Amino acid sequence: MQVPFTKPYFTKDMSVKILFNIKKIINEKNLMIGEFSNSLEKKFSNFIGVKYAVSVNSATTALQMALRYANVRGKEVIVPSASFITNVSSVIFENAKPILVDCDLNTLSYNINELKRKINKNTAAIVLVHLTGYIADNYKEIVKLAKENKILLIEDCSHAHGSKVDGKQAGSIGDLGVFSFYPTKVLTSGSGGIITTNNKKIYDLAKSLRVFGKNFSNNHVDKLGNDWFLDEFRSAIALEQLSVMEDILKKRIKAAKFYIHNLPKSDLFTLLNLQKNTQSCWYNFPIFFKKIAHKNKFEKEFSKNNISTKSIYRPVFEEKVFRKYFYEQKFIGSKKMLNSSLCLPIYTSITKKELVYVIKTFKNILQTA
Repeated sequence: MQVPFTKPYFTKDMSVKILFNIKKIINEKNLMIGEFSNSLEKKFSNFIGVKYAVSVNSATTALQMALRYANVRGKEVIVPSASFITNVSSVIFENAKPILVDCDLNTLSYNINELKRKINKNTAAIVLVHLTGYIADNYKEIVKLAKENKILLIEDCSHAHGSKVDGKQAGSIGDLGVFSFYPTKVLTSGSGGIITTNNKKIYDLAKSLRVFGKNFSNNHVDKLGNDWFLDEFRSAIALEQLSVMEDILKKRIKAAKFYIHNLPKSDLFTLLNLQKNTQSCWYNFPIFFKKIAHKNKFEKEFSKNNISTKSIYRPVFEEKVFRKYFYEQKFIGSKKMLNSSLCLPIYTSITKKELVYVIKTFKNILQTA
C-alpha cells in the first residue's frame, strides 16, 4: 500500500459541477471578477463571520496587500520564526524589515515574553500564523498586545480553513485574515487566496490593488497594484470546495481522532496538546520527537513502507536567501519544534484502511526504536 502525504478532495459530484461551471464561464466569456468570484467572496465572508472578503491570486499577494495597508515601508514587521518563507518574503517585497520572534512548542506560536520585547515604536504589523491549523491558546494576549500598541494584526490562516477558537473562526480574530488555496490546502482551487476583514478600508484597498491599483470612481490608476485577482475558473473550483466545507472538516477531524486514539503511548514523542476551546482543521497531524535520531528513523522507515511524511517546515531563518537578515540570531524554540516534528499523512479522503496501515507501521517502527 502507498499512502501519500496529502491529496486534494474532489468527489465525482463536485467534479461534475465544477466542469459544468467552467463550461458556463467559457460560454459567457467573462474570465475575471464575475459571478463566481463574487459568490465566493460573499459565501466565504459568511463562513468566516466577517463583513468582507476579497479573492486574490495567492496568500503571498494577500500578505503584501495587508502590509501595504499598514504602510510598512521602512518599518518593522514581526513574524514568527516558525513559519513559511512567504511570511518573510512578503515583508521584504514591501520594503520593510522582518523581525523574527521565537516560538513555543506548547502553542506552536509566539513566545509571548520575546514578542513583548521586540515590539517597539517602529513596529507596523504583527503576523499571527496558525501553524498546522492550530489556533494557539495565547491568541488573546497577542490580540491585546496589538491593540494596546495600535499595530495591525494579520492572521495567516493558510493552514486554518475552518479552524476555530472560543467559537471564532480563523480569519475573524485579527484586523484581517489571509487564506491560501494552494494545492495542498484544506480548501484548494489549484492556486489562489482570499482576504477576510471587517475593515472597509482594507477591503477597498485590496479590491483596487488586485486590478493594478485602479480607482473605481474614475477608472484612473492612482496606486501601484498588479494583476492579483483570482480568475473565474479558480473561483468556481474554490466555491465548490467551500460548499462541502463542513464535510471536509468532519472527515479531517475524524481522521485526526483516529490517530490520537490509536497511536501508542511512548516517552519518545508527544502530540499536539489541543485545548478544549479549540477546533483544528488538521491541515497537518504533527508528532514531536524528543530526539532527532528517533524522528529521522521514523521518517526513513515510513518511506521504506511507502508512507509519505515530512517536517512542518525547514526553519525559515536557515533558508539561504534569508540568512543575511537573521545572521547569528538564534531561535531555539522554533528550531527544536520544527526539527523534531514529523507530520503523518492526513487528507480529506484518507481511508480507514490507510489510517490503519499508518498506525500498524508506526507501531512496528516503535518496537525497534
